[in-house]
Amino acid sequence: MRGVEAVDIHARLVARLTVVVLTLMAVACTAPAKAQAPRRAPQPGYQFVNAHAQGPFELQRWVATAAPDVSPAGMCDCLILVYEGSRRVVTLGAAGDLTAITVEATTGRDINGDGEPDLVVSTWSGGAHCCYTATMYSVGRDTRKVLAVETGNCGPGTFEDLNGDGVLEFSSCDDRWADTYCDFASAPMPTVVFAYDAASRQYQLATPRFAHALQPLIDSELAETRTALATGADRDNGAEKCRVLRPALDLMYTGRLDEGVALIRGSYRGDDLEKFVQQVTTETRSSPLWKAAP
Repeated sequence: MRGVEAVDIHARLVARLTVVVLTLMAVACTAPAKAQAPRRAPQPGYQFVNAHAQGPFELQRWVATAAPDVSPAGMCDCLILVYEGSRRVVTLGAAGDLTAITVEATTGRDINGDGEPDLVVSTWSGGAHCCYTATMYSVGRDTRKVLAVETGNCGPGTFEDLNGDGVLEFSSCDDRWADTYCDFASAPMPTVVFAYDAASRQYQLATPRFAHALQPLIDSELAETRTALATGADRDNGAEKCRVLRPALDLMYTGRLDEGVALIRGSYRGDDLEKFVQQVTTETRSSPLWKAAP
């Protein structure tokens, strides 16, 4: 009897599982398909170029009919329509502007930890050195712009988890020091960090919070500076100033202004030391990308 009962119980379990599977299959088959993005020009005078998916988004590129050329670098009078299903979440670009718009590979991830997919965009205006803008949108029920930084000569910037909390910070640099004391290639570009602030729901300048993460960079710059000064590699004042400023500015931008000044005083050998210190300190404090330590 026990064997018969076991067989009976097994048969009933199989039958129940079959019903569950068939029910789930029926629901899946009758569930509405995800709405498709429409293919409509954003405004008269623009023609469709291409479309591709990135994460949950479809990106459609439309180019001005009167100027349809797209350069190898992506420069064009283009508008990029970003759809999530049939909903257009944002239009990138402005009619008549010749720019290169890049939707970065990090798009589609939840970068800032708010539970919504993010759209990361860089815009380049062209030219030898200038100019980039970095923008990020959090796409939920509404589309919120959570980051907008003119990164200038510093490129599109990078997202990285600097403190291991699962939320990515945005790093760029302050290019106001380009061509100040030496040529562009040798100019110091102090690192700046933006961190997502859940209270304001925006990325905020927060470089001093990440001084520990930036310390290896500063140590490397210090070693290079000491070697160059010891060997006399930078003999003219301009080159020496730029060499000393690399680690000094990174110290200042991580909130250690006094340490940066002390480094300049201990390393720079020009007769205009006091003037140099005053200029650097004033310029640093006036930068919108400098933040004092709390």
